[in-house]
Amino acid sequence: MTTDPADIRALGERLSNSGRWGPDDERGTLNFVTTAKTLEAARLIRSGRIVAASHTFNMAPTVHKPRPGYHRMLYREDRNAAVDAVMIEPHGYEITHIDALGHNAMDGVVYNGRRFEDVATRDGLLFGSVLPMGGGIVTRGVLLDIPRSQGRDWVEHGEEIRAADLDRAEAWAGITVGSGDALVVRTGLEAREAVTGPMPNEVRAGMGVDTIEWLHRREVCLFGGDCIDQLPSGVPGYNHPLHAIGLGRMGLVLVDHIAVEELGEACAAEGRWEFFFSIAALKIPKATGSAVNPLCIF
Repeated sequence: MTTDPADIRALGERLSNSGRWGPDDERGTLNFVTTAKTLEAARLIRSGRIVAASHTFNMAPTVHKPRPGYHRMLYREDRNAAVDAVMIEPHGYEITHIDALGHNAMDGVVYNGRRFEDVATRDGLLFGSVLPMGGGIVTRGVLLDIPRSQGRDWVEHGEEIRAADLDRAEAWAGITVGSGDALVVRTGLEAREAVTGPMPNEVRAGMGVDTIEWLHRREVCLFGGDCIDQLPSGVPGYNHPLHAIGLGRMGLVLVDHIAVEELGEACAAEGRWEFFFSIAALKIPKATGSAVNPLCIF
């Protein structure tokens, strides 16, 4: 793994999709999802098993998410109706959420060459908000189960996932990740925490730098799982290279903190590691992200 910031900057420039789909594009890698790709995904529904791959929204503060949001009952009307309010702070390590492309910049620049200071305002994102993701993302989903493919229960805390690990998991599952796929990666974090208790946010197993080029080469439309960047990254100035290059240069849609344990069990039971994948952000203008509930259907 490189620790040289110059290498990260060079990689970002090499993998940039700026202008690839026009100067005003705000969909990024979602452009890889064609009508044919969506129809291909629909044909994967055979048994009808549904896995809702989001975590339950926990309103109580936790080690991973000190400020999750709040839920308040507003009033009860007669004996027939009740009204409440929910505020969600989606980003972090607790809530399953999708990142807007303008959520992260790299060296002060967001996807498609906009300056972060021009995009991120007090009123929200003027470009690269979550709104374009509100139309829905429907494609083939693929789960690469790193520990299962290596005969382990989980990946060690702080371990780096390498491109070679993705290749090995593909070969083990007998599947190939291709253009327009939604890739979900399992490291077994939740399985480990069930045994050891919560692990610190500052040290996490995650995607190493060479996996970013792998995602670019395969034309993945969306990446998510129980891991994000390996933490700490070890690269001065770039604490989250996957977020910086993925969002800021590639326009890669990221879904953080997908619930993968039930999904992994379903894939094993079904005997296949591909499925119909559907997700949509709430249509919130200028928002940096949205809580989501990915649906994986077999």
